[in-house]
Amino acid sequence: MLKKLKTTKLYYNKYLYKISTKMQGLRHLRYTKFMPHYEKLMQVNGFITLPDSPINMPLYRKYMSIIQPLMANKDIRIRSEDNTINIFLNDVHLYNRLCKDLDFCIQFVTEPENEQVIDILQGNKKIILCKNYPHDRYKLKVTFKKLPANVKETILKFSQTYPKEQMLLSHCSLRYLSSPKNYYWETCYVHLADTKLFTLISLVASGYIKKVEEYVIESSINTISQDKLYAEMDG
Repeated sequence: MLKKLKTTKLYYNKYLYKISTKMQGLRHLRYTKFMPHYEKLMQVNGFITLPDSPINMPLYRKYMSIIQPLMANKDIRIRSEDNTINIFLNDVHLYNRLCKDLDFCIQFVTEPENEQVIDILQGNKKIILCKNYPHDRYKLKVTFKKLPANVKETILKFSQTYPKEQMLLSHCSLRYLSSPKNYYWETCYVHLADTKLFTLISLVASGYIKKVEEYVIESSINTISQDKLYAEMDG
């Protein structure tokens, strides 16, 4: 039976639906080594890693016949993590079809709670709806761009002047700020408990803020109008 997880998080600030699939030995999106004998199977020229375990070829062909057309669709995002492929999309009809077609390898799917949540998420791309604030206190998430060493040091020193109850850096973010190197897989962000702190950190990291997202408690959408919610977000 398909495991559906109701969610109010808008993935990548753009996509409403997520389909997580997994096949043993499948890492076909990690293009690192040219494998000529896979050309006929994939029906395209491409690169593929050697599998770490035997692939069920009939299921693999079936899987590829479904996945390949999606890769040219600019309205869909696909992420590969080892043997897991995550598909992000907004088209509910395609989402429902893929849930049926990929039922043999789906781990879980994630979708918005209801139509009201969809309307709010699509109306304001700068919010993350949630059941509770992160750690029951943080209202803002500020994500930084790639930072030069001097700005890293400035942000790190600034964060140390505030207690964790007001400003929280994840372990990975602390490691990133403490290192002179930039690693492509690391994303640096900070959680803020007070929106007033954003004014200060925007000065400290001027020109290096990638995005700002505000957490909104899901239950609030049932008690205030959308217009009021948007006004609060803009203010």
